[in-house]
Amino acid sequence: MKKKMTFINAVVLFAFTGSVLFSSCAFLSSAPSPAERLRETFQHQGPIQPLALPDSCPQEVEKGWIVGKRSDPVGYGLQVRNKTRSGYFVALIGLDSQFRIESVDLISYVGERGSEISQEEFREQFVGKGAGDPFQVGDDIDAVTGATISSKSMTTAIGKSVRWLRDCLSSNFEQKCDPASAFSSQQHQARSARGTKLLYAGSMFLGNAKLFSLVSARGPCCPALRRFYAVNPTG
Repeated sequence: MKKKMTFINAVVLFAFTGSVLFSSCAFLSSAPSPAERLRETFQHQGPIQPLALPDSCPQEVEKGWIVGKRSDPVGYGLQVRNKTRSGYFVALIGLDSQFRIESVDLISYVGERGSEISQEEFREQFVGKGAGDPFQVGDDIDAVTGATISSKSMTTAIGKSVRWLRDCLSSNFEQKCDPASAFSSQQHQARSARGTKLLYAGSMFLGNAKLFSLVSARGPCCPALRRFYAVNPTG
């Protein structure tokens, strides 16, 4: 009898766990992507392209997007993350072309307390604000009762991110924040190094060391090529 009850309890526990996991997976799969959220915010059906993040971006900014054409954007999207008292949150900010906030969506919240910042009443306070606003709890933002630390954390992350985007795209677009760049500087260097090795291998196969030396000095990636050629002399 005891074994039978143990088996029944195990079956019930397994069924309950499975239903919870299934519900969680269904929720995650049904959650809209950042691009879908931005399309809804801006009522935009055109392209939404990734915004390459330079080294100058604050640590709170995880990802960025351009809504519309790069040359004439409808707006921008920033995914930000910041710590709270017991965990962290991830939020999506939608900004118009003048860097004023159109929407703030809470993508996820991990922690025992502070999830009240998901309330629409709190998030709506950011709509219409721009880089020139204070973004200070107790000044232009009211904290959620019972979630003061999380309220301050979100407010700080949003304010810092909005100011950075404005400064980044306004002051020196080409050098500081070039969204047309598909590769980070580290990726570009790695790609150049791979190209250098292929060029070196091909030159050695053809027995034309002088050609490699000439291309190394005049090619588009000449600094990397020269460094590689210096440590791999061809004779």
